[in-house]
Amino acid sequence: MQKELKKLGFTYNESRVFLSLLRLGKSRVGAIIDDLHVHRQIAYNNLKALEERGLIKKSIKNNTTYYQVTNPKAILESIQEQELIARKVSQKVAQEMKKTKVDHEINTYEDQRRIRKFFLDKHMDLRKGATLYGISPLTDKYYELMGEDLLQKIQKIRNYKKIKAKLLVDKEVEDKIKKVEKIIKASMGETRVLPYAVPTTTVIWPDSVTIQSLTEEKPFIIEIKNKMYRDSQLKHFQFLWKSIKNRKVK
Repeated sequence: MQKELKKLGFTYNESRVFLSLLRLGKSRVGAIIDDLHVHRQIAYNNLKALEERGLIKKSIKNNTTYYQVTNPKAILESIQEQELIARKVSQKVAQEMKKTKVDHEINTYEDQRRIRKFFLDKHMDLRKGATLYGISPLTDKYYELMGEDLLQKIQKIRNYKKIKAKLLVDKEVEDKIKKVEKIIKASMGETRVLPYAVPTTTVIWPDSVTIQSLTEEKPFIIEIKNKMYRDSQLKHFQFLWKSIKNRKVK
């Protein structure tokens, strides 16, 4: 049980004193010292710490102080109290971060594990009803890189959150449209064909823009978090979308 108590925030000596009291029952400090073979001051310091946390209580009888473990629920209550404190601290940290938030942030992802985790995390963070906008050459490499298991997991997230998708695809891959269109429609999306070829994929997320090159031997993603850049890319996408409205995928 000592390992479990450590995970709950007990120090090494706190857990030893607590478990000693659990074994001995209501006891004097001398009995704890004899049981653990520790210095008297160590015993007193840790008894005081446990008492302050409401995990043990002391009583005096015939001028002798006795200690005993309180209700086991006190451990749970102690953790719940820590959780409340952690939530308050987390909120304050978030508020301070907003004050000092930088105008932009650039992140790169360069291996399969990180790329897969990036896509999963981005979809987990999406709000319900969000819309994704993409310009892509639609290469098979993407599906190989992601894997069927992850694609299905992402699809479930999209369906649950009702995520919409608008995709402009490379004219060179019109023969793959039917296959991909099924995926797009399943995500409540729509696809249109560009009148020219594109070398890389651009995705406009609610909070960032990613430039993806997944066809190379060493695939990579560059994520740019900048509101002005994101908004300008969205305007560019919307212009292209409207300009090729007559080239919808059938």
